[in-house]
Amino acid sequence: MEAAGFRRIAASLALGAGLLILGCSPAGRHDTARAAEPASAPAAKAAPEAKAPAVVASGYFPIAGDGGRAGCDSHAIRDSEDEWYSEDLKAAQENSLLEASRTRRPAGAATYRFTWLRSFHHPVVIRVEERSGRPAALIAKELTGKGGYDPGGIGRHLERQLTQEEAGRFGSTLARTGLLTLPTKDCDAGFGVDGAEWIVEAVDPSGYHLVVRWSPERGPMREVGTMMMGLTGWNYGDVY
Repeated sequence: MEAAGFRRIAASLALGAGLLILGCSPAGRHDTARAAEPASAPAAKAAPEAKAPAVVASGYFPIAGDGGRAGCDSHAIRDSEDEWYSEDLKAAQENSLLEASRTRRPAGAATYRFTWLRSFHHPVVIRVEERSGRPAALIAKELTGKGGYDPGGIGRHLERQLTQEEAGRFGSTLARTGLLTLPTKDCDAGFGVDGAEWIVEAVDPSGYHLVVRWSPERGPMREVGTMMMGLTGWNYGDVY
């Protein structure tokens, strides 16, 4: 197996182990078993007051530090996930939106990026740029590798303006679904080795937003992600 593939499997396994240790259940379609609660247990001393998890800024994503529950109670991911996602974004020649969020932007300007990493299919990055006083732009890139292994290089590249109808539909879908208001990670949704990471980032007047879901079959991430795919007009084959 390629070295990059091991990194992606390691990221999933590390996430699962961390969730179990921290009491955040990974149970889902890959693992629905839950340990039975003992009938009785000795009284325990009161736990010390919990501290807010530290967040360490990386080049592309905020990372949960000091044992923080990545995404469950912080807007951050684990360092293994950061390494995985960042590698694909670098291969797509994409800039860091986290870094961009630290720079003052013109009124009305915003960036929304959907990164789709399927284990056995080409990685896809789709970005919508809302520009003050100008039509919104769509930038899409499909890499030649696989989302679960080496990302490869840019195979398909599309840049065009969105029509007013497309831009309006995109904005209304974001607002209606409330995707950007959700926690970074859904710790009750499960995880897996084979599947796809759906990652949405945004930089708007309120700051930087990050939402990550594993192979969503329904809900806000699925709706926004598939809508952005549709804007490209590309055929992607299996959508998972």
